[in-house]
Order: sequence, then structure tokens, then C-alpha cells
Amino acid sequence: MASIFKRRGRWVLKFRDVTGRWRSPSYPTRRKAEEASVGVVEQRRQTVVPVVNPDITVAAYAQRWLGQIAGTVKPSTVEHYRQRVRIHIGPAFGAMKVCQLHRGAIKALLAEKLSSGLAVDTVRLIHATLRAMLNAAVDDGVILANPATRLGKILHLVRSKATRQEEIKAFDRDQLSRFLAGVLVSVPRLYALFLTMARTGVRIGEALAFTWEDVNFDGREIRVERAVNNQGVISTPKSGHGRTLDMSMAVKDVLQRHQTKLASAWLQRKPEMGPHGASLPKGEMPPWVFPSDAWTPMDHANVAKAFKRVLKRPGSRSTTARMISDTRSPRCCCSRGSRSSMFSGCSVTQASPSPSIPTASGCRWVTRRRWTGSTKRLRPKMVAIWWQKRRPA
Repeated sequence: MASIFKRRGRWVLKFRDVTGRWRSPSYPTRRKAEEASVGVVEQRRQTVVPVVNPDITVAAYAQRWLGQIAGTVKPSTVEHYRQRVRIHIGPAFGAMKVCQLHRGAIKALLAEKLSSGLAVDTVRLIHATLRAMLNAAVDDGVILANPATRLGKILHLVRSKATRQEEIKAFDRDQLSRFLAGVLVSVPRLYALFLTMARTGVRIGEALAFTWEDVNFDGREIRVERAVNNQGVISTPKSGHGRTLDMSMAVKDVLQRHQTKLASAWLQRKPEMGPHGASLPKGEMPPWVFPSDAWTPMDHANVAKAFKRVLKRPGSRSTTARMISDTRSPRCCCSRGSRSSMFSGCSVTQASPSPSIPTASGCRWVTRRRWTGSTKRLRPKMVAIWWQKRRPA
């Protein structure tokens, strides 16, 4: 049943829609609210005909759902969903009907996973998979409302943006300098790759999928158009669309020398032999910026092995290759988008205790005008400009 009441000078019509969710539109007069309630009553009388069997089990519906989303998401995403269904969701709810799956059972499962010692992020992904599947069940008319909604917030599975930012273990200036020096000694052929990741903030798969057409030396820009996953499949980046990154002078010089070395290596490689013993023409050099020995996109595992090899050197800390790209964090001097020379500094936005006062950490505060607020007015914002004096030549 729909109810009409007055709140803050407007008439509110509160009702449940066909999916079981509460709706509360407001109207300027009671008459308009009553007219709208007539349509609501007629809509409630309409029966929702499910497109699948209402008594379908969770295991059967999970397979149907995975088949439906296979063409809309990346293969790696489908595989991760399938793995969570097989390991966590299927054993707990596989034989249960979807229409009988209630909120208490889902909450008990997530709490059990947390108490068993699973990481919070793992439980969060289990909940996200179950929530996405039940959203599809609502659309198919199997259930009226999703029982997994907002359980992540109740169980504190979702961390705030500030907390995630604080947990980033990015290299600082000295650590990155020692790491790159170790790369020159241990795996010099990967120096251009690791420097590009550190100075632009790209992910490993995005860097391995770079082609020379993506690199604009004149405009000092790099275009991110694709990414390669652990299985060697090339697809769109994680965000689903491309982006353009600034290229520092250090990265430009290193990539230009890297391109020259690749061209020389391509000309010196042995020609392939044809079926009758004749040598085949080499053709054009493959477009990959960071190719493997076979001139294909480099494999994630090989990069990870080289990274760990460098970390075994004295004075290096234990971390993952992803932390190189996380040097774009505002807490690190090598943030994304910097056009300055190597280790020179970055710009981050934060609060300022007092403007135009140099600090001991090499940071000065200036005032810039930026678009802020819902009214889109120009307001002064304090911007921290990290700087470092150039070393004498």
C-alpha cells in the first residue's frame, strides 16, 4: 500500500515498487501525489513473470549468470567470479534455491569467512560476486530484492579511500633510486620498463602493451590504449578506456635510447629459414616497446622474477612489482604527470597551514585558483609544490 504525507512543505508518496524497493517521490500538492498513487497501484497489480524457473538453485543460476556476463566483462573477471563461486559460494548455497536465500544466511557466511582467517579483501570480493549475481536475479524476476545489499558496510568490508591511500607501500625517493641502480646492474634490459612505470604510474600490463605508436616524443606524451593480462591476452585497460600520460625528460631520453637498441638488435637477429632452406625477409620490427626475446609482449611472470632478483640485493626491501607504479602516490616525489627531471618533484593538493612559507622538507605553498564546489565558482585552493634545487653541473 502507498502512503501520502507532508514533509518540509511537500507531499511525499511512499510505496514499494515491483522489485520490493521503497520509493519516496515528492509533489508540490496533495492532489498530484494522489494522482501519482493511482499509477502506483496499477503497477503493483502487474505480476512479475520471471524469465527463468523461480525454483532455480544457486548453483544453476550462477552458471547461467556467468554465461550471460561473459560477453560484457573481461575474461579475467569472469574467471575470478567463477573461482569464487566454485570455492566459496557453491559449497555454502549451491543446493539452495535462489528465492530461499535470505540476508541472515549471507551475513553468516561472510562472518564465518572472516573468522576463518581469510583476508578482508578476499571476503569483500566474495560479497561483491554474490551481490552482483543476486542483482541479476532481481532483473530476471527470481527475487524481488537483493538480500546482499549493504552487507559490506555492516561487516566493515569496505575501506575508506583515505585508508586505502594510507596502505599504499610506494617507494620513496631513496628506495626508488637504489632500486633503479640495482636494475642497471642485474637486469639492464628492463631499466626502461621500470623507469617508465615509476615515472608515469602505469600498471604492469599497460606498460607491457605499449607500442611505439603510443609514444609521442615531440609532445612528451604516452597513450595508454591496451593492457596484457597474465595469460598474454591483450584487451582494454582496467578502467575500460584509454588515457594520456605526461612523459618526463628522463623517460623520453631513456625510451629513445631503448628504441635505438631495439632497432639495432632487430637488424642483427638471425634470419628465419624457409621450407627450402632460403632465408626469409625480416620485415618490420614488431611494435612493442618492451618486447620479449621472441619479440612478443613480455610475460608478467618474467617481469616479476626480474623484480625479485633486484630486491635480493643488499639494501632493498621486500615488496611487489606493483609498488613501482604506486610511486605516483602524493606521498612520493615521483608522482604521475610530472614533466621534471628524474627525482625532481611533484605537485599534490592538500591543506596548508600558512601560505608562502618554505618548510624544512623542501616544500613551498602557493595559491592557485581551481574549480571547486557544486556552484562551480573559482575559489582559492592551497597547493603544495614540492621542489628540489638542481644539482650543479
